[in-house]
Amino acid sequence: MSTIKLKGSSSGEAQVTVAAAAGTPTFTLPTTVGSANQLLKNSGTAGTLQYASVLEDSSGNVKIGEATTDYTYKLTVSGNGSTDNGLFMYDGNAGTWFGIKTGAANGLVTLTADARSGNYPPLTFKVGNSEKLRIQSGGGISFNGDTAAANALDDYEEGTWTGTIKHWDSSAGWTTSGFDTSPSNTTGLYTRVGRMVHVEIYINGFDVNSSATGDYAAISGLPFADTTNDNHYGVISFAHDSCFANTAGGGYVEGSMIRPTDAGTTTNSTWKSGGPLYLMLSGTYEIN
Repeated sequence: MSTIKLKGSSSGEAQVTVAAAAGTPTFTLPTTVGSANQLLKNSGTAGTLQYASVLEDSSGNVKIGEATTDYTYKLTVSGNGSTDNGLFMYDGNAGTWFGIKTGAANGLVTLTADARSGNYPPLTFKVGNSEKLRIQSGGGISFNGDTAAANALDDYEEGTWTGTIKHWDSSAGWTTSGFDTSPSNTTGLYTRVGRMVHVEIYINGFDVNSSATGDYAAISGLPFADTTNDNHYGVISFAHDSCFANTAGGGYVEGSMIRPTDAGTTTNSTWKSGGPLYLMLSGTYEIN
């Protein structure tokens, strides 16, 4: 073991100790003085040192790939124009890993949970030691430590749907014929949360002629078909239902169609002749 002592210009000294090793290790220093706060590292050539892009400023903030002073976080990682910024892993050969990617202006920030081996992991968020939110590996979000895939919220959507008034014809089936004047509005709104869909619409200003009078009424065009379980029906409420021969007590969803029923009965409602007629409805139903 050898020791090198470097004396200060006025007092004190620095000591460098080199352990005994086979051969004669040599180190080549950079030819420039580098930038403030830079560290030295071994380059791609063994024994040749170069300045690293890892900086530690006077406040102890570590910056990897970035020399800017704009940010004062304890750790700043820059991709220097690349989107691959950070990776945390359990092991280089096995286990899970977590990646962070950032984009250019107006780009995305992407968090990735993946695995070197085994199944894809969920991404969990905790407060203290209590899990509050989980992004399931198969899709969907669950809350407060719930791991069941069946309980995950896997869809949220808002939009519009077009309601089409129809009547039942014994020869043609459900048809749009028999309405002399088209409605002035056929656009409704819907909100889907998971498997539940809420719809509403106001269809106004249409006329029904004699060919459709007395036939079963329906409104088609729902944004999603209802569940295929015959024991589950979404219930619909009506207002401004001047278009039916009898007062509608409500209705139900069948496929992607609404079937109104007469009040106090299970009888499907029929259209009333004349016009202008109006129809306002809302309801919630379940889908597969």
